[in-house]
Amino acid sequence: MEQPLGTYGNNAGCSAGQAEGEISVMVSPRNRVRPATSLEERLIKFAEEARSAAKFITPGPEQELLLRKAAKAETLAAAAERLA
Repeated sequence: MEQPLGTYGNNAGCSAGQAEGEISVMVSPRNRVRPATSLEERLIKFAEEARSAAKFITPGPEQELLLRKAAKAETLAAAAERLA
């Protein structure tokens, strides 16, 4: 018996080795590149760059934001070092 358009059999869309009710998901391998430096080194570098950039900005909210980000990066670097 032919099925009307819009209806499918129990295994419609399943691959040959796939059971009924299983969801088919194509997983491609991650294109992962490891950072050349450690997390602590990258955080310290960011903090140094943020502090040096803050020197050239006139005092105000932007400068305060950069200094706060630098302080957080240094705190995170110290915490990451203790956890490693």
